Amino acid sequence: MNCTHDFKQWGNGTCPIPQFAGNPPMTWKWVVAPMALYVIERLIRFWRSQQKVVITKVVTHPFKTYELQMKMKGFKMEVGQYIFVQCPAVSNLEWHPFTLTSAPEEDFFSIHIRIVGDWTEGLFKACGCDKTETQEPWQLPRISVDGPFGTASEDVFSYEVAMLVGAGIGVTPFASILKSVWYKYCNNASTLRLKKIFLLALPVKHKHLSGCDLLNL
Repeated sequence: MNCTHDFKQWGNGTCPIPQFAGNPPMTWKWVVAPMALYVIERLIRFWRSQQKVVITKVVTHPFKTYELQMKMKGFKMEVGQYIFVQCPAVSNLEWHPFTLTSAPEEDFFSIHIRIVGDWTEGLFKACGCDKTETQEPWQLPRISVDGPFGTASEDVFSYEVAMLVGAGIGVTPFASILKSVWYKYCNNASTLRLKKIFLLALPVKHKHLSGCDLLNL
């Protein structure tokens, strides 16, 4: 007697209660690989965060902007790349991304930071930018850096003509590109394929025009 669909008969001697059986667990097959990659990435970030980073110079700019120039052993960058920065004096858990504004030809790497929140303001004060006296190197906070990480800007030297378009603070990556081009031409780089650059900068606010001094050439 097939009484599977007649639940009123379930439990009778002639109609036992149906036994439900599901598929074996399968989720772990789809979770293990991504989780392993995530753990590896966390371990790499932890290892990088232990590398010594030296702040060589702190420069204040108009419109609540300041610049950190740093050095780290083995650090190599390309134009348009970005890094993650963490400062234990401000927060032990927060990592923030910043575009590199220095050129690969320089002996340091730098970022420009505008005060737009608690973390950037905390780093501003930790670096002593709110004080009138000059800070000694030992007074500057410890910085951890993860990166650099690549962007599409690295391919700018693969073409003869390049157009750079940015709005607001989005023009920051172009500082690194234009600096690098300037250094290459000064060094008579005969292998440089890039011949012409068009830069279209759209400042959302008047204060974004202060980014024009990023080149500092």
